Amino acid sequence: MEKFIVIKFGELFLKGKNRSSFSGCLFKNVKRALKGFEFNLVNKNNMFFLFFEQENENEILDILKMIPGISYIHICYMCETDINKIEELACKLCEGFKTFKIEIKRKHKNFMERDEIISSVARKILSNREIVVDVNNPELLLTIEIHSSKDSYIWTDKIKGIGGLPIGVNGSCLSLLSGGIDSPVASFQVQKRGQIVDYLTFITEDVTEKTIDKLKKLINKITLNNKIHNAKLYVIDYTKVQHELMHMSNPKYRITLMRRSFYRIAQEIALKNNYDALVCGDSLGQVASQTLESINTISNVCDKMQIFRPLLTFDKQEIIEIAKKIDTYETSIGEHEDVCSMFAPQNPATKPSVKLALSLENELKLLNYIEQSVINKIKIINVE
Repeated sequence: MEKFIVIKFGELFLKGKNRSSFSGCLFKNVKRALKGFEFNLVNKNNMFFLFFEQENENEILDILKMIPGISYIHICYMCETDINKIEELACKLCEGFKTFKIEIKRKHKNFMERDEIISSVARKILSNREIVVDVNNPELLLTIEIHSSKDSYIWTDKIKGIGGLPIGVNGSCLSLLSGGIDSPVASFQVQKRGQIVDYLTFITEDVTEKTIDKLKKLINKITLNNKIHNAKLYVIDYTKVQHELMHMSNPKYRITLMRRSFYRIAQEIALKNNYDALVCGDSLGQVASQTLESINTISNVCDKMQIFRPLLTFDKQEIIEIAKKIDTYETSIGEHEDVCSMFAPQNPATKPSVKLALSLENELKLLNYIEQSVINKIKIINVE
């Protein structure tokens, strides 16, 4: 009784003539993610067959469930396309269960009719043990696929993957990462759409190594400890820029000007390092800097690339649910020093204008010079 895993991908079937390049990228990603395990991965009939050491099953499944591009994972058993062999295997798989249901897939149509297979297999199962059929809520669902004249498969588990597209098919981006809940989820969402994601964070001289460790831990959660991407973390010491911004004449614009500065710096770093877009965790209307007017005024500084905001229409609870699913939530709610919250005025502008923002920036004669100086002193951390 040969046990293996079948990996299926849903959205990739929509890619037409490009399907092979997308599935090829996913094939490489799966092999990378499982490096360190003994396995054999085969691309056959628009799905992957993974043969593996049985003692590693749970760990392998946990990894596969989080790889973008995988829609479903099946625990599968192979046997000959012979009704006696199929019955024998089905009986073994039913051991220990009280209820079952049979589903049939017939890719090879010349074997037996669907109802004949169900009747024959069910009769054999019912004759040998205390078990009953339950078509609504069975303990065990047996999916029998008559694949060819030689081979048939029986699936006993159908595990949902995260879907999406394989990492690497849609370019690369630089994500503005804070230690909060939203930006890690935003990073995960664009990674799920096939983007290679690296990270940029802004700190001050007061930030401790504990906060950097927290950011690295969040990245490791998103990348499965670098199994699906060896991410970089760019670190900007923002202290001098923050001091310069304190000299503005209208403190209500402090967060607006700071975030405009973030994006000017981020865009320059992204262009120098050949990223295609920026990513942030904005959710429309969640805070003062995420009103429509704020988003327009802040985005105005990015004239050479897109800013992706995958959480724009999500409410906080939806974001939290994803954070829990990808295991970043508990880390995100831990203590950290956040540049924005430490700098925020009591009454920030909620409808800032580009015109006034530009006027206030013109008051700060050293702003551009200081921004360039902190860019030149950027640190790059390989997350391990």
